[in-house]
Amino acid sequence: MLNLLLLLLVLGPPADGCESAPEGLTQAVTAYWHALEKHDKVTAMQFVYSEDLNSFLNRQDADLRNTQCVGINLVNDETAKVLVSFDRAVLQTYLKTEATDTWVKTEQGWKVRVEKPASVTDRIFHAIETMPRPPLPARLDVLPKRLAFYAISPQQTAPLQIRNGLDLPAEVVSLDYDASMLTIVKSVTTVPSHSTGRIAFRYSGPKLTEENVQGRITLKIRQGDATQVFEIPVFYNYMNDLERWFTRQKKVNPTRPPK
Repeated sequence: MLNLLLLLLVLGPPADGCESAPEGLTQAVTAYWHALEKHDKVTAMQFVYSEDLNSFLNRQDADLRNTQCVGINLVNDETAKVLVSFDRAVLQTYLKTEATDTWVKTEQGWKVRVEKPASVTDRIFHAIETMPRPPLPARLDVLPKRLAFYAISPQQTAPLQIRNGLDLPAEVVSLDYDASMLTIVKSVTTVPSHSTGRIAFRYSGPKLTEENVQGRITLKIRQGDATQVFEIPVFYNYMNDLERWFTRQKKVNPTRPPK
């Protein structure tokens, strides 16, 4: 917590367009986006609304630089729309981009809402979807390499992304998982060449008292005459020191839902 306070002090005065924001909002916005710029999820997640932490922790973040608060529009006393500008890596250069986040005031300070499914790429770059995207690597990937269902928000969805950068379509031959623990909420049977597909899961098992219970998802994918098997470790009731800290804070100061 001391490091977080020092970070807020070092960031300095509000950026142009954000001077009239409520107390603490501009500092929180700036600290959050600077942490994203540095790929520092430990710091960034301290500004995420508690119910959205699982989505935030499971997402794939983009490469950013020159992040800056541009403007703040108050919806009411506890909700604000915040416009942020930044440079986003596209192909071999950086593209100037803007994004609007929803921030809500809680007893722990201002927190950003993260949409579901949430990733920086999917959530804030819809305005440039018509632009050419970087080509997929010439291979078949399943990401992330592990899937976590966080104890602080266990029933939020967590997706596996099949990235097919090859010339042949990828056919899902089989998908094995513990049906007593997981439910599929979105699935795909075939991923065309040079495209992506998602299989999303939600935790539906019993209330766990043990932390970091391990499981496994086995995904078998066929392309032409070749078949690949992907083994993805799964962690239920996932907790580390940072999540434990958030859990303690939530018990001491329950977050009020936004109006």
